[in-house]
Amino acid sequence: MVKVNYDAVTGEILGFYPDFVQYESIPEPHIEIDEAAWQDCTDNPGRRRVDLAALKIVEYTPEPETQIITPPVDEEKADLWEAILALTEKIETLEGGKA
Repeated sequence: MVKVNYDAVTGEILGFYPDFVQYESIPEPHIEIDEAAWQDCTDNPGRRRVDLAALKIVEYTPEPETQIITPPVDEEKADLWEAILALTEKIETLEGGKA
């Protein structure tokens, strides 16, 4: 058997404590599961939680991470914009030091 320490609010698994190892103490809260369930948890990291009502291991699907997609940069257009900005600064300077 294996004791599973979990977060009391989210059910997130925080640690495993197999009974073949001696521990001074095992953090609370924890439940006890068999070795097959323990293997399933280790085979699916982050995809198992403790159901707080049933106190059993259940499948969990994490929220997908937000992905920021940056469009490809057209180097020719980027160079053109840099040149336009440089010329704009020069014009502003010539027109009265507005840079």
